[in-house]
Amino acid sequence: MNFNSLVTRLELNLLPVVRAEEARLRASGKFTSVEVFSLRHAEFVHALGIACRPTWAAIDLERLSFGAVLNEMSGLSGRIDVQWSQSFTPRTGTGYVKRETDGFHSNLTTEVELARFEARWRRPARRFVHVAERGRPSPWLVRWLRGAPHDLYGGKDDATSPTSPSRVGAL
Repeated sequence: MNFNSLVTRLELNLLPVVRAEEARLRASGKFTSVEVFSLRHAEFVHALGIACRPTWAAIDLERLSFGAVLNEMSGLSGRIDVQWSQSFTPRTGTGYVKRETDGFHSNLTTEVELARFEARWRRPARRFVHVAERGRPSPWLVRWLRGAPHDLYGGKDDATSPTSPSRVGAL
């Protein structure tokens, strides 16, 4: 199997799982945008999944996402994650990626590995739906953000910082 056929297969088999949640998440009122995506980032890197921008987000690129990143750097492989993220801003020093689940990484060179990867997609999908229904990070993640180091996540008095008392209270 080559990289393009892998991407096509996973788009057909995995994206319908998240498309089934798309309309419900849009109607929930907890997110200002919900987007199912399948994006080629480079010749041998492709991402697919779903991303939601919560109503409490201070910047546009703060999201809850569930996705798989496929690559063909040294053989076909993929990783599945459910995570909260905010893009890094050099001006303020803010930005983070916090995983709601342990990521799953697998080689995708055999049919057995590929079938296992597709089957494993469903477990984090259920976790994503659970987290999305809450519309905010899990309690342990909020506690971690509250104590995040200044040098990695900006000053506590910065209103856009995830550690800002005004932001943490909004979560």
